[in-house]
Amino acid sequence: MNWGYRILIVLLAFLGGIFFMVSIAMRQSNEMMDEQYYKKELVHQQLIDAAANLSRLNGSVQLKDSTGSVYVQLPQSAVADSGSIAFIRPSDKSMDREEALASGAFSHAFSKARLHEGLYLVRVQWYSNGTPYFFEQKYFVSE
Repeated sequence: MNWGYRILIVLLAFLGGIFFMVSIAMRQSNEMMDEQYYKKELVHQQLIDAAANLSRLNGSVQLKDSTGSVYVQLPQSAVADSGSIAFIRPSDKSMDREEALASGAFSHAFSKARLHEGLYLVRVQWYSNGTPYFFEQKYFVSE
């Protein structure tokens, strides 16, 4: 076998590898974690300030796991006037879930029936007496 055939075999193997990688790349989904990522990034400083407000409190947000629910407990010194709890699934946005916080509540039960087993990013945002608060933590949901 002369060197011309060897070069041809190497080029064909290289092109085959390129086409294989392109076909794999075209089947991948390119979802963003948040629909409005760019708009939310512009207000990121407000989230930093809200997280700083939470760190100044005596208590912190606690996630407690039970058989059928995930309990989100807010600090008693910052009872929610309004707000929301979001369970964000980084791997698949169709599994994201969000609920509003009840006014005057400092504890909220989130049903596990609405969640799939796996890793979630829990984001809690609320206002108490006009002061914004923000909490974010990774959380693994097990059945």
